[in-house]
Amino acid sequence: TTKSPTIHESVVKSREAQKATLFQCFEVFQAKETLSENDRWHCNHCKVHRAATKQIQIWKLPSILIIHLKRFQYTKHYRDKVEMFVDFPLENLDLSTFELSKNSQLCTYKLFAVSNHHGGLSGGHYTAYALNKLDCKWYNFNDNNCSEISASSVCTRDGYILFYERQT
Repeated sequence: TTKSPTIHESVVKSREAQKATLFQCFEVFQAKETLSENDRWHCNHCKVHRAATKQIQIWKLPSILIIHLKRFQYTKHYRDKVEMFVDFPLENLDLSTFELSKNSQLCTYKLFAVSNHHGGLSGGHYTAYALNKLDCKWYNFNDNNCSEISASSVCTRDGYILFYERQT
């Protein structure tokens, strides 16, 4: 018999919602996940495969935060680009609720660059948006072309990798 592919809960939720905030993505990313029957944990003590859960958590947030949004989905029988719009802030991204160490430093971030992917799996194109620290303006980098863009144009459904710097 052929098993149907397991699709991660975050992908299922994203398909249903078609829109999420970056904060919601962090909540799903850090949610406790029950491992499937095929991914049971092997106990070294009793030598038996057991049901288990896993959870990814952040101990300490870095000064430079790079967020890679899951834009491509691969299963045994299925491949697709995830087109969901993720609304990410340009300033004041507060991740203090996700930091376990509760470090006394500020946990708010300012976006300074975005890598974009346009197209699908069979073909696509990458561009970048970056904030110039000297003139505080956003620019679109597309192959040999560079042009100024408005801050309101930075957050799109093509956002793929987000670059944040801790605000001081």
